[in-house]
Amino acid sequence: MKQVGHKQSRRRAKTRGRAEIGVKDLMLAVLDDALTTYKQGLTSPVPAKRVEAFKVEAWVASEDVDWAFAFVNVCQSVGVSPDYVRACMARWRRKVVRDDDLVH
Repeated sequence: MKQVGHKQSRRRAKTRGRAEIGVKDLMLAVLDDALTTYKQGLTSPVPAKRVEAFKVEAWVASEDVDWAFAFVNVCQSVGVSPDYVRACMARWRRKVVRDDDLVH
C-alpha cells in the first residue's frame, strides 16, 4: 500500500470537506426549488404549474429513503426536520384554500 504523506492527507481531507459542502448546497437548492415550485403552483392559473406543485406534494409526503434525493434524505442533509417542512406546506395550502374561498 502506498504511504500518504501528511500534506497529501490534509489535502484529501480538505477536498472531501468541500465535496460534502457541495452536496449539501445541492440538496439545499433542490429543497428550495421544490418549495418555490409548490408555492407558485398552488395559486397558478397554469395547469402545468399546478401539476408540478402536486408532484412536489407527493415527493414531500413520501417516507422513501432509498434514493439520495428522497425528501427525507434531502431534509436530513441540510439539517431541517421533514415534519416541519410538511407542516409549513400544509399551512400554505390551508391559507390558499381559505383565501380562494374569500374570493369566490
